[in-house]
Amino acid sequence: MSMKDIFERYLETAEKMGKDIELNSLQELSDKLTEKGQTTSVSKSFTPDDILKAIDSVALSFDENGNAQLPTIMAAPETADKFSEAIVKLDEEPYLSKFREIIDKKRKGWNDRESSRKLVE
Repeated sequence: MSMKDIFERYLETAEKMGKDIELNSLQELSDKLTEKGQTTSVSKSFTPDDILKAIDSVALSFDENGNAQLPTIMAAPETADKFSEAIVKLDEEPYLSKFREIIDKKRKGWNDRESSRKLVE
Protein backbone atom coordinates (compact mmCIF):
# COMPACT_ATOMS: atom_id res chain seq x y z
CA MET A 1 0.00 0.00 0.00
CA SER A 2 1.47 3.35 -1.04
CA MET A 3 1.63 6.45 1.15
CA LYS A 4 -1.03 8.02 -1.07
CA ASP A 5 -3.37 5.05 -0.44
CA ILE A 6 -2.74 5.23 3.30
CA PHE A 7 -3.39 8.97 3.36
CA GLU A 8 -6.61 8.62 1.32
CA ARG A 9 -7.84 5.87 3.63
CA TYR A 10 -6.98 8.03 6.63
CA LEU A 11 -8.98 10.95 5.17
CA GLU A 12 -11.97 8.69 4.41
CA THR A 13 -11.93 7.36 7.97
CA ALA A 14 -11.63 10.86 9.45
CA GLU A 15 -14.51 12.10 7.30
CA LYS A 16 -16.73 9.19 8.36
CA MET A 17 -15.86 9.77 12.02
CA GLY A 18 -16.66 13.48 11.66
CA LYS A 19 -20.05 12.73 10.12
CA ASP A 20 -20.82 10.16 12.84
CA ILE A 21 -19.91 12.65 15.57
CA GLU A 22 -22.05 15.34 13.94
CA LEU A 23 -25.07 13.06 13.60
CA ASN A 24 -24.74 11.78 17.16
CA SER A 25 -24.35 15.30 18.53
CA LEU A 26 -27.40 16.56 16.65
CA GLN A 27 -29.45 13.55 17.78
CA GLU A 28 -28.42 14.10 21.40
CA LEU A 29 -29.27 17.81 21.12
CA SER A 30 -32.65 16.95 19.60
CA ASP A 31 -33.37 14.44 22.36
CA LYS A 32 -32.51 16.93 25.11
CA LEU A 33 -34.53 19.74 23.53
CA THR A 34 -37.53 17.47 23.06
CA GLU A 35 -37.23 16.26 26.66
CA LYS A 36 -37.29 19.89 27.87
CA GLY A 37 -40.19 20.88 25.60
CA GLN A 38 -38.02 23.16 23.50
CA THR A 39 -39.02 21.87 20.08
CA THR A 40 -41.76 22.95 17.72
CA SER A 41 -43.50 20.71 15.21
CA VAL A 42 -43.90 22.23 11.76
CA SER A 43 -45.80 21.30 8.63
CA LYS A 44 -44.14 19.46 5.74
CA SER A 45 -44.38 22.58 3.58
CA PHE A 46 -42.73 24.79 6.24
CA THR A 47 -44.82 27.94 6.18
CA PRO A 48 -44.29 31.46 7.58
CA ASP A 49 -46.77 30.50 10.31
CA ASP A 50 -44.41 27.69 11.33
CA ILE A 51 -41.57 30.21 11.69
CA LEU A 52 -43.76 32.56 13.73
CA LYS A 53 -44.80 29.65 15.96
CA ALA A 54 -41.16 28.69 16.50
CA ILE A 55 -40.08 32.26 17.31
CA ASP A 56 -42.98 32.64 19.71
CA SER A 57 -41.97 29.45 21.55
CA VAL A 58 -38.40 30.47 22.44
CA ALA A 59 -36.89 33.09 24.73
CA LEU A 60 -35.27 35.98 22.88
CA SER A 61 -32.65 38.47 23.97
CA PHE A 62 -32.33 42.00 22.68
CA ASP A 63 -29.31 44.20 22.03
CA GLU A 64 -28.74 47.70 23.44
CA ASN A 65 -30.79 49.16 20.55
CA GLY A 66 -33.77 46.90 21.26
CA ASN A 67 -33.17 44.65 18.26
CA ALA A 68 -34.10 41.00 18.69
CA GLN A 69 -31.30 38.47 18.64
CA LEU A 70 -33.04 35.73 16.70
CA PRO A 71 -32.01 32.09 17.14
CA THR A 72 -29.89 30.14 14.71
CA ILE A 73 -31.79 27.50 12.75
CA MET A 74 -30.06 24.26 11.84
CA ALA A 75 -31.62 22.33 8.97
CA ALA A 76 -30.87 19.88 6.20
CA PRO A 77 -30.28 21.52 2.79
CA GLU A 78 -33.73 20.64 1.42
CA THR A 79 -35.37 22.02 4.56
CA ALA A 80 -33.17 25.12 4.46
CA ASP A 81 -34.51 25.92 0.97
CA LYS A 82 -38.12 25.71 2.21
CA PHE A 83 -37.17 27.77 5.25
CA SER A 84 -35.61 30.48 3.06
CA GLU A 85 -38.78 30.70 0.96
CA ALA A 86 -40.92 31.04 4.09
CA ILE A 87 -38.60 33.68 5.62
CA VAL A 88 -39.00 35.91 2.56
CA LYS A 89 -42.78 35.86 3.10
CA LEU A 90 -42.32 37.26 6.64
CA ASP A 91 -41.75 40.66 5.01
CA GLU A 92 -45.30 40.54 3.62
CA GLU A 93 -48.64 41.03 5.33
CA PRO A 94 -50.22 39.47 7.31
CA TYR A 95 -47.00 37.80 8.48
CA LEU A 96 -45.09 41.04 9.02
CA SER A 97 -47.68 42.33 11.51
CA LYS A 98 -47.71 39.00 13.34
CA PHE A 99 -43.90 38.95 13.46
CA ARG A 100 -43.82 42.49 14.89
CA GLU A 101 -46.44 41.57 17.50
CA ILE A 102 -44.39 38.58 18.64
CA ILE A 103 -41.17 40.62 18.78
CA ASP A 104 -42.89 43.43 20.72
CA LYS A 105 -44.31 40.89 23.20
CA LYS A 106 -40.90 39.25 23.59
CA ARG A 107 -39.18 42.65 23.99
CA LYS A 108 -41.62 43.66 26.75
CA GLY A 109 -41.03 40.37 28.58
CA TRP A 110 -37.27 40.73 28.20
CA ASN A 111 -37.35 44.34 29.44
CA ASP A 112 -39.47 43.29 32.44
CA ARG A 113 -37.01 40.51 33.32
CA GLU A 114 -33.98 42.75 32.84
CA SER A 115 -35.42 45.60 34.93
CA SER A 116 -36.24 43.26 37.82
CA ARG A 117 -32.74 41.80 37.98
CA LYS A 118 -30.66 42.66 41.04
CA LEU A 119 -27.03 43.58 40.63
CA VAL A 120 -24.60 41.98 43.04
CA GLU A 121 -22.29 44.41 44.81
